[in-house]
Amino acid sequence: MEIRNMLESDVPDIADIVLTTWEMETYGREIARPSSEVYVLEHLYSRSFAKVAIVDGKAVGCIIGDVGTNRTGKIRGRERLSPRMEAISGMDGYKEYVSDMDIMHRGQETMLHDSGLSYDGEISLFIVSETMRGRGIGKALYMEALEIFRDNGCESIVIFTDNDCGYSFYDNMGCSRVADTKVELDKELLHMMTYNLRLSYDNV
Repeated sequence: MEIRNMLESDVPDIADIVLTTWEMETYGREIARPSSEVYVLEHLYSRSFAKVAIVDGKAVGCIIGDVGTNRTGKIRGRERLSPRMEAISGMDGYKEYVSDMDIMHRGQETMLHDSGLSYDGEISLFIVSETMRGRGIGKALYMEALEIFRDNGCESIVIFTDNDCGYSFYDNMGCSRVADTKVELDKELLHMMTYNLRLSYDNV
């Protein structure tokens, strides 16, 4: 396994994982694949770092994060996404997709408000192919991200997750759940959670 900086050429592989893991076909078969790519590109374009795990030449997982204070909801690089958004805007399921993304962003903001948490690092997208889990890939990506946060002097990391994800990973890694909320998406009731990690610099 190799961990390296994520490239745009890795987006199709990661989009495949997003499509399957989050069942993006619920928005419609036509929009499922391009909306998955838009989701990944939004994170890639707007965040401070993006790392992928490569196995046999294929991206099988990624971790994307931001360095800086209280940046949730501050999406940068939207102009680079505009052509992609325009391409899917006429597809069935587009309004539901955009609405669900907005609902989840508002859910994140609600949890931050309720927790009173201030942070200077965020993991915004962390996903590993279902067929590659249990091989230490997720942990290797996570530890790579922590090194980036430490290199930038970060002290408090925020992580948003939900019941569609393997959130127990964060419990096992010593993170603290500081808030949760339930939001009603187009086709499901989603239980969202916010985790926090205070970084230690002892013996680093």
